[in-house]
Amino acid sequence: MKKAAFVAVVAAALASLDMQAQAAGMGTQAEASFQRVGDTREAEPARGDQIEYRYRIYNGRQQYRRWNVTKKCWVDPKWIDV
Repeated sequence: MKKAAFVAVVAAALASLDMQAQAAGMGTQAEASFQRVGDTREAEPARGDQIEYRYRIYNGRQQYRRWNVTKKCWVDPKWIDV
């Protein structure tokens, strides 16, 4: 009697595992075949700030300063001698 009950429990457990494995397999197939529709924009590449060097002659010395074209502000707080 104990052997028959043990066999029945093991058979039920195996059947349950088989159904879970099939359900999991269907989920991955559905996810793999999923495609996004409606978003036709292409992703723009990330770009860093564009920096330019500005030069001047002040009191007979050449100086430079970096200008951020993207943010429209100075990068360096002061003019730097060359």
